[in-house]
Amino acid sequence: MDAPLRLVPSSAAPPAPTAAPADRDLGWEPWVAIGIALAASILAFAATQSEARALARLAPAERAALLERTRANVASLCSGEAALQDRCREEVELLRLLPECDPACQAAALAAQPGPTR
Repeated sequence: MDAPLRLVPSSAAPPAPTAAPADRDLGWEPWVAIGIALAASILAFAATQSEARALARLAPAERAALLERTRANVASLCSGEAALQDRCREEVELLRLLPECDPACQAAALAAQPGPTR
């Protein structure tokens, strides 16, 4: 059942090169992943914008009081206690959304925010 070996003379031309394979079709999976990432980005942006609009609708006196309370919260929560880092980040984000938080306030909020945990 063994096929006999066939000798090819050395003067024979090498086999013709085959055509380059066509670009691989990536299918639908990458498009789904891109769509999910885009939807998540839009939702995150919309949530931030809706919070900013809600804060802007507050009466100026209420916003001023919220600014002072949030500054006090940032000062106490962001003092280095590791267990409070998530709450500190939330307060910093709220402080930065307030229209009355000027550039100095923004810089102080960012300086108080804890760094990444990983």
